[in-house]
Amino acid sequence: MRLSTAAVALLLAGAASAVPAMVHTRDDSSSNCSSSRWCMTNMVTRILDSMVAHDPYSLPLARRYKATENSHPAALGMMTSWRTITKTGPPNVLAIDTTNGTAYFALDISEGNDHVKNVLRARFKVVGNNITELELFINRFRGDHGFSFSSEELAANYKPLMNPPANRTKPSRADLSVAVDDNCYFTELGGLERH
Repeated sequence: MRLSTAAVALLLAGAASAVPAMVHTRDDSSSNCSSSRWCMTNMVTRILDSMVAHDPYSLPLARRYKATENSHPAALGMMTSWRTITKTGPPNVLAIDTTNGTAYFALDISEGNDHVKNVLRARFKVVGNNITELELFINRFRGDHGFSFSSEELAANYKPLMNPPANRTKPSRADLSVAVDDNCYFTELGGLERH
């Protein structure tokens, strides 16, 4: 039995319509993660979950992205974080800038020994729905970052920043302006000297 070309085409078209499409699409016009606080917060969770799962490529990475770990550029799969981090929690500090599509977070992490906590600090940038920049810094010892390292005190140190007063108001630019006299000099330590 020979089938004509038209019959084969008709048969294949009918079979194809019975199989659900496996094409993954997203409507980028209605969703822009970089301008959504909820989405940027969710991106933090996704980054941390991918570290614990040791799967950096589960993240929505841009085709070209910039990434560093402790100031060394590397592909995510080559970074220590995705091989050693075994436990994370919610960030002790989380700062999201939806205008620029960036976020900063810091938290205690475990790298296999729950009795020894380290500090992970990270900054990332999202364009559209993809991560384009990721900077990680892990403090394992006081020598890594000087006296600001204290995994035991991280939550307490950041608590005032994460709990601003309910009645706060945003000052205007005029309120933030400072007049500096011609006889005033800035010093290296951040103070002012008057002559």
